[in-house]
Amino acid sequence: MKPKKLYWGSHNGFMVKKTDTPLIIDEKDSKWVLLGKIISAVSSRRVKQEMAKQGVGPVNMAGVMLRIVLIAMFFSVDISYVVKELS
Repeated sequence: MKPKKLYWGSHNGFMVKKTDTPLIIDEKDSKWVLLGKIISAVSSRRVKQEMAKQGVGPVNMAGVMLRIVLIAMFFSVDISYVVKELS
């Protein structure tokens, strides 16, 4: 008896459900340490001044959006998932 395949799109013939792990902050984890350094650099006054020079506005909102995108990219998750976890 063959196992049944669940066809869905082009995912190699199998239906796949992606589950995201919770974003648990561990200050000792090297991934979080590196991300913290990146976020602190992006949140600096110099970066905010450069964003204002380039016409990005409002700068505070753009900074928050940039940090959310960086977290999503760093952990390979959707932006909506990061927003949901941060809420």
